[in-house]
Amino acid sequence: MDKGEIFHSPVPVVYGNSPSVASVAAHGDSVVVVFEDPNSTTSRIGIVLSHATGHLFDQRGQVTPDDVQAIAPWVALEGNRIRVWWKTPNDSAGRPERVGYRDGTWR
Repeated sequence: MDKGEIFHSPVPVVYGNSPSVASVAAHGDSVVVVFEDPNSTTSRIGIVLSHATGHLFDQRGQVTPDDVQAIAPWVALEGNRIRVWWKTPNDSAGRPERVGYRDGTWR
């Protein structure tokens, strides 16, 4: 809008000891960020939601169940419908990497 002259300073969505893989989707003023939770002992996917174009993230949650290891998230937002995908890493039993997903409605 202003030819790139003004940029908003970064807004943290989660604090942790190391950078995390993340994915962002937006629709109008709504922004969804999913990320590998840097504070979890098991690989999990977290989510934050903003209706204020990302200036404030006022809703937070965990996407994946506690018993599911999850990495490399990506997200899509269509209106108020959110879909989050993730990969499950290879496990000790030799099962190959798989893709999981979860759908939700933003209220």
